[in-house]
Amino acid sequence: MKKFVLFLTGLVLLLGGFWLGNSDYFAIKSENDMLARLEEDLSSPEGLMRLVPQLKNEQGKFEIPNPNVDLEKFLSVRQTLINIIESTLAKANNAANPYDFSTVPYTPLKLGTKWLAAEVGFVTDTKTIPDFSKGGFGYYAGKSFLAGVVPVKGTNESFYAVPGSVVYMNLMSTSIQCINRIMETSGLNGGTMIATSYVLGKKMARRI
Repeated sequence: MKKFVLFLTGLVLLLGGFWLGNSDYFAIKSENDMLARLEEDLSSPEGLMRLVPQLKNEQGKFEIPNPNVDLEKFLSVRQTLINIIESTLAKANNAANPYDFSTVPYTPLKLGTKWLAAEVGFVTDTKTIPDFSKGGFGYYAGKSFLAGVVPVKGTNESFYAVPGSVVYMNLMSTSIQCINRIMETSGLNGGTMIATSYVLGKKMARRI
């Protein structure tokens, strides 16, 4: 059996010349302010709740939706957050000067060792089309396969390995400090996981 995991008018005339003459300045300032707010919100649970209200539970606390209870909400939150991340990166890249990227130091995020997982998927024998309505599997707030992850020596904590497994990861910094892409490879599946994954955080990383 194989498991597939599916692993955001007089007065106006006078002011008009000033506005038109300085429209680029205001546009840039507004864009920079938005990017600053987005980076701040993407690096904390409180900020993530502002961006995605569905991440706030009835007690007002940060909580990932449980796929065993509400699969649609879980998938919706995941896709919303990915869309927010990709939109933020697109805005940052469009606002950046490509000639400046070479002056930015390579500073990937540092992964912690304690991880919990929230996943959903299905089981198939590769011949029968799965019927999730009859039962798939949801893994919520359980120990993640990333638990205990350690940096590979000599890589400046850019590469990580999961002890006792054949899973390796490379963190790739982006134009937003609190967002890293994460590329995973595993000897178990003989290749690279194609689905886009991100790590968020400044002090503690969050895998999306």
